[in-house]
Amino acid sequence: MTHDLARQSRDFWDRNPLLAFELPDSGTRAFVEAFDRIRVDVEQHALHLWEFDQHSGHRILDIGCGGPAFLVRRFLEGGGEVTGLDVSGRSLSVARAHLRAMGMSGSLCQGSAEELPFPESSFDLATSSGVLHHTPDTPRAIREVFRVLRPGGRTIISLYFRSIFLRPSVWPMTRLALSLLLRPVPGRSSFHDVATADDFVRRWDGNENPVGKGYSRSEARELFSAFTVERIETHVFHHRFFKINTRPLARVLDFLAPTMIYVVARKAQ
Repeated sequence: MTHDLARQSRDFWDRNPLLAFELPDSGTRAFVEAFDRIRVDVEQHALHLWEFDQHSGHRILDIGCGGPAFLVRRFLEGGGEVTGLDVSGRSLSVARAHLRAMGMSGSLCQGSAEELPFPESSFDLATSSGVLHHTPDTPRAIREVFRVLRPGGRTIISLYFRSIFLRPSVWPMTRLALSLLLRPVPGRSSFHDVATADDFVRRWDGNENPVGKGYSRSEARELFSAFTVERIETHVFHHRFFKINTRPLARVLDFLAPTMIYVVARKAQ
């Protein structure tokens, strides 16, 4: 079953590289610039957590780099020695085109987050932005992150956050509110038709997305129990899907209704 889900997930991302539903001109500088404007807006309250300017000379692995290769490019700009990994061959082809379009070079390879193709202690920093909740066995992927980090190495990972609004008892009210507040989003079903919060999370990246999970704070801490957790923060990530998208609204949602949980953790020396 897990193997089938992994194959379905890879096939989904091969068909639908990140933001392919919404942005034209994939593989071009115009796409990169449009994507970056969106990414900086949606992650305005959390960009500082990625520490782009603090890892010059470090060996960095970005797991699930995607076609836009956003973290890869930002860490390259910061002087890092960066490897981007993705399960989707098509996404990697697009990522290579985007690096060329921006005059950059980095190492990109295909592989599974649940079986990273690297020896132990290969990296100083491992990152993953909104990816590991799409793997069938997320705990195994986190164990792989631990394995490939050197002693004292650090990881920065974001996952979908299971807030109070996604609890089963609260979900009917959340679904009603979303039906009134969300605008139509390309490639996604009308969210007010989604029966459960789990299915809502799964469909957030596309109607046919086979795997999508959310984690509470306690669940995230359990995932990273082998690490020393340095920081956990929750932030809004999808306010651009609301009918009204303003900076004041983003600040309110960031405080009241966060959708991503960020974990910064260290492997013991």
